Amino acid sequence: MEAGSSQARVRWGQIDIYLVKPSVFVLMLITALLPIAGCRHASPVQSEQLNSLSSSEDTGQFMVKGQSFKPDIARDDATRARGLQNRQPPADGLILLFPFKAKHSIWMPNCPADLEAWVIDDQGTILEFMQLPAQPPQGDDERTWQYHNRLPRHRAKHEAMILWEFKAGTAEELGIVPGDRITGNWPAILGNQQ
Repeated sequence: MEAGSSQARVRWGQIDIYLVKPSVFVLMLITALLPIAGCRHASPVQSEQLNSLSSSEDTGQFMVKGQSFKPDIARDDATRARGLQNRQPPADGLILLFPFKAKHSIWMPNCPADLEAWVIDDQGTILEFMQLPAQPPQGDDERTWQYHNRLPRHRAKHEAMILWEFKAGTAEELGIVPGDRITGNWPAILGNQQ
C-alpha cells in the first residue's frame, strides 16, 4: 500500500484484487450489515398461553402451603428462550425446565412485568428466589444487539434443573420461603424433558 492510501491493488491473472487496511475493512463490514441489524419492536403484551408451551395437565397439579398450581411448562430451548416475553405472567407461573443441573441464568428481554423466579431442586424443594425487575423496552434508536447487551443477567446461586417464574411478590403474598417443598409429580416432569 502506498503511504496515505487506504487500499492497494494486486493483479492475479486477469483479476484485480483490492486490499484494504483492516480498519477500513471493519468500517465497510459494519456499513454493509447495518440494514440487516435494524431495530425490532416488541410485540403487544399478551396474556394467553403460548401454543408451543405445554401445560401441567399431563403431570397433575402442584401444591405448596395449601395453594394449588397448574403452570405452563417450557421444556425446550425455544420456549425457555421465549419465556414470558411480550406477555403478562400467568397466575400459576411458568416452569423453565432445563435438561441439566446448573446455576442457570435468566434475562428479561421484552418482559413487561417484574418477575421472581423460584429455583427448585428435583424433589420440589425451593432453594432460593431470584428477583427479576422489568427493564425499559428497546428504544426506537436502539439496535437489537444494543438492547440485549444492556439487559442484566440474573444467575441462580444454586444448581437446579427447574426455575419457576411468577409475577414479583407471589412468594411473599403466599408466605412461601426457601426450604418449603412443592408437592407434585416432579418425576413425570423431569422424565418428559426434550
